Amino acid sequence: MIDKINAFLASANNWVSAISLIVSASTLITMLCFNRKLRKAFEKKDFDRDRSKILKKLSGFSDSLLDGIYTEKFLEEIDLLLIELATSYTFLNKKLLVYIRFTSFQINHFYKKESKNGINNSRHKLSAKLRRILVLIRKE
Repeated sequence: MIDKINAFLASANNWVSAISLIVSASTLITMLCFNRKLRKAFEKKDFDRDRSKILKKLSGFSDSLLDGIYTEKFLEEIDLLLIELATSYTFLNKKLLVYIRFTSFQINHFYKKESKNGINNSRHKLSAKLRRILVLIRKE
């Protein structure tokens, strides 16, 4: 009989350990979700505060491209703004983030080379891309 009681206590101990593991795992998952929601809330607050500045910068870059400014340094400034948008505001729409990153990729791999060669055929395309990003940000 003592063997049966010892086996039961050992089994109960195993059950308590299993329940404690489940509770710990669910607490960890809940805290990670809460942390993510909290981070997104702060990012949204910062974005709402800086939205007008971002829109003005994008509009200014687009207008400057149409006015004929198409230098490598200017393209780097546009690229830095796009990278900052993609990394600082992770809550943005996935379609918008992909479009921002693709535009940054095109600046680095195509437009800068074109600018070095003195060709400015794609400045209207880049201006249109910046206008599209501007519209998508306004919708956020």
